[in-house]
Amino acid sequence: MAEFKQNLARYDVSFVSIHDDNFTTDPHWVEEFCEVYRKEVNLPWYCFGYPTTIKPRLVKAMKAANCAPSSWASTRATPTSAATTWSGRCPTSSSSARPSS
Repeated sequence: MAEFKQNLARYDVSFVSIHDDNFTTDPHWVEEFCEVYRKEVNLPWYCFGYPTTIKPRLVKAMKAANCAPSSWASTRATPTSAATTWSGRCPTSSSSARPSS
């Protein structure tokens, strides 16, 4: 969080983008991050996430921390992974897709 604060003091920042393919792999860490981020930074932010790591509890914590819609990529969607990840909506035209609302 110190790095965020240092950059916020140095630059005119209105949005934070976290480009880390592994950002959501440790849900407990992400929940802790969200709590601290919400209290100390609270700017809108965006991150990458892997579909199998995105759970309702994690999405709720991220939303509470001012997270904007994020990108969840998959290299291949099988009927099972599509049912789990996208509630049965399986994108077929792209290797990375965002579920529709």
